[in-house]
Amino acid sequence: MQDDITKFNNLDNIKRQADRRKQQLQIEKSTISQRKHITQIELETLQTQFNTLQNQLQSNETHRELMSLEQKLSTLLLSPSDDSAYEHIKTRVLQLVSHHNQWLIARLN
Repeated sequence: MQDDITKFNNLDNIKRQADRRKQQLQIEKSTISQRKHITQIELETLQTQFNTLQNQLQSNETHRELMSLEQKLSTLLLSPSDDSAYEHIKTRVLQLVSHHNQWLIARLN
């Protein structure tokens, strides 16, 4: 408690420290505000460039064709009914290969 009394007896020193800290914080705030403003300008510039490139890409015929083909491909790959359509062909091919292998073995003997 005695330490607190001596600490608060020197109010001028405490006020000077608080004023210095306040000035430091104001300078830091100003610096951060300037950085924020610069970053916002850079972001707007990059966003404009991105939008321009995106518009060019969308107007490109090759890009549109590729996107269409990619969509068709993903539709084909994700369709489970197509897999079952080829199952009987796979089975028949495996039977034919097996039969052919047996015939070759018989001819070699």
